[in-house]
Amino acid sequence: LAASAFSALATLCSKREDARRAVMEAKLLPMVVHALKSPDLMVRTSAASCVRSLSRSVKHLRTALIETGIADPLFALLFDESLDVRVSACATICNIVPDFPPMKHAMLQNGGVEMLTKLTQSEHDPLRENAVWALKNILFRAEYSVKEAVMRYLTYPGLLSLMSDANLTVREYAVSIFRNLVYSKEGQTQAAELDKIVLSMGQRTMLKSLEENLNASHDVVVMNALYTICNIASGAERHKLMILESELPKLILEATYHKSVMVRVAAGWCVTNLSWKDTADSHCELGVYHARMGDDGESVPGPDTLEPAPSSSSAAAAATGSSEGAGTSSAGARDAERAGEYNAYLAYSWKQRIVKLREMGFEKRLREMTRDENIDVQDQGTRALKHFISADNDGDEARGSSGPADSAAAGSGPSPPEESGGATHSRTRRFHRNVPSLMDRALDDMDRAVSEGEEDDSSTSVGTDHMHFHP
Repeated sequence: LAASAFSALATLCSKREDARRAVMEAKLLPMVVHALKSPDLMVRTSAASCVRSLSRSVKHLRTALIETGIADPLFALLFDESLDVRVSACATICNIVPDFPPMKHAMLQNGGVEMLTKLTQSEHDPLRENAVWALKNILFRAEYSVKEAVMRYLTYPGLLSLMSDANLTVREYAVSIFRNLVYSKEGQTQAAELDKIVLSMGQRTMLKSLEENLNASHDVVVMNALYTICNIASGAERHKLMILESELPKLILEATYHKSVMVRVAAGWCVTNLSWKDTADSHCELGVYHARMGDDGESVPGPDTLEPAPSSSSAAAAATGSSEGAGTSSAGARDAERAGEYNAYLAYSWKQRIVKLREMGFEKRLREMTRDENIDVQDQGTRALKHFISADNDGDEARGSSGPADSAAAGSGPSPPEESGGATHSRTRRFHRNVPSLMDRALDDMDRAVSEGEEDDSSTSVGTDHMHFHP
């Protein structure tokens, strides 16, 4: 009788919010949660199905589930003998963990994450899919400590395997896991987190996996792979260069022609972040390159020495001369000078990125995107195109050599409005033509940042994370 009652509640609450609210108002939640611990398999199965339906509710009703004490009995269901119970438990976890960080930590402490990673290897596809889905939602806007803990169990080789799985649903959720791993809402720590993730996964292996997923037959897999690249490109200069020196830009350009609107928009976001101009202010902890002298006596930024960037107070003191003592004033002046040198390096590297993107044909394609039939694609094309126009206004270096891309760039097309905060930038210096490889610098910088535990702020360009609820 109890099993039949819970099954009826599960059916009623599966698609109707008013039914879920009625269950809460009738104070039936404690009874449902208690039934999860029933020794009767049929009762546990129907109660698990009922909780799964209730977990699809609005946030305040899901909060009521947490307050009723669902965590421990729900985690225990992951180890249940019944396959149906475990499937329902995974689905419920998918819906509860995104909005409740304490649940994520509880999952780690109670062995829930470890069990979910084991379930990703199940021979039962619905269980595998739900387990990967749950891990994806656990990593939604998660703290880096949670990410590290999850990856201790899942491992990067395990994630890469899931990202190439024959089951396209598993593959989609696995790419979303990686997308959430490389997302950070804390700009000052994002670049340092990215360094650790890239080095843990292996740069070549990571790039190869992203290439494979950009060539997938499933549109959602392609979209999530693009947003993963977008998140990586929202990191520091070294991360943008890592992508730009790979085969990914060619595939991103192809994706801008994709039949799917969501794929074209995601590709546009990639171009926006790859063409973004970073400054020392937006990477206040990354460090400052000392200048090196080129063969012609011109100052060229180099990776020989990396020092902390000046704080805003020391830079201001240098500008106003208000610091106490000649020594402090001199130190402030050196900090300001180094910040200027680093900004010059970032400006130079940005212009080289624009040149490369333009030579690949991105500017021509962005102008075409501003006339796309879909307004979201139009907006994204306009947003990215601003960076190319800004580079032109900044000087001749970003125009590159004449050729088909440059001829196309000069063609007709709507001029985007000026960005708030200023879309143009003043020239600082001319750099020597024999500059060391920007990619070599980026890799040296990445190794140094990881070994020294440095952080930087990449909050200016845009990253995206991903989750969705289980039906």
